[in-house]
Amino acid sequence: LTLYICSCSATPAKVEPAKPKEKQSVIGPVPKDASPAAVKAHAELTKLASDFLPSLSKVFSGVETVERLPDTLNKKTGKMEPTKTGGFYFDPNTGKLGVSLSDVARELDRVKDKKKWVATAIIEEALHSIAYKLERQGKFKAVELLNALKSDAPKVYKKFTEAYKSSTERQAADEFLRMLAQGKIKFEAGGVRIDGELTEMQFTDKIIKAIRKILDEIIDFVRDLKKKVSPELAAELERAASLMEENFRASVAEAHKEISNRPADEEFVWSADDDMMGTQSSDNISR
Repeated sequence: LTLYICSCSATPAKVEPAKPKEKQSVIGPVPKDASPAAVKAHAELTKLASDFLPSLSKVFSGVETVERLPDTLNKKTGKMEPTKTGGFYFDPNTGKLGVSLSDVARELDRVKDKKKWVATAIIEEALHSIAYKLERQGKFKAVELLNALKSDAPKVYKKFTEAYKSSTERQAADEFLRMLAQGKIKFEAGGVRIDGELTEMQFTDKIIKAIRKILDEIIDFVRDLKKKVSPELAAELERAASLMEENFRASVAEAHKEISNRPADEEFVWSADDDMMGTQSSDNISR
């Protein structure tokens, strides 16, 4: 029996070097079949938001990015029209920050300080998310404020419900809460300004208490969040909290003015512990 021994060596298989993992964008992947303008906006927004968006993970459950939102029905004309956003939106169904790249592209072409615009716009939606989550956690009831307006400020209630038609009281309360948190409802001499239009309103004790309960909770959450984010984002959050405090103080000032203008025999109940005049910080607001 003859044995033949092969001295040849096997050629090792060529191993391709592993490709480095592509770094994921903080706003998620580019939507499928996105236009060149949307791809450009996605790349620009990724750079602008990468410093601070991850620090808002407790505010948003994630990010959903679309080229544009589906058309919506204009109830007045009966026609479908493009849905426009300011670039971002909060989706209460998913808890995510929404990004509409077509709207972002439009705004980035328009604004001078792009990074500041992105931070401000995202914080506006963060305030919506915070208000929504606190309300769902039972920290306050938005419907109580809406009911206070219905009973004590029917003109404002009527104006709001006409401008923002909602199918249920729950949806109307959520919309009013969003506008209050984002500063789209402002209190000033003689009434309340909703999206720039002034409507006469009496600032009663019931309304003030409802507003205070909501804003206290939102401001506390924002100021706590401020300690955990970058200095740049913290400055924007503080600005938002200060604006809410200023808005509330304006409502208290108007309530005091109404008290002084009422006849002595006209009933108006005001609790001394509800007086916030001179308060500089939400930390000093007693509950």
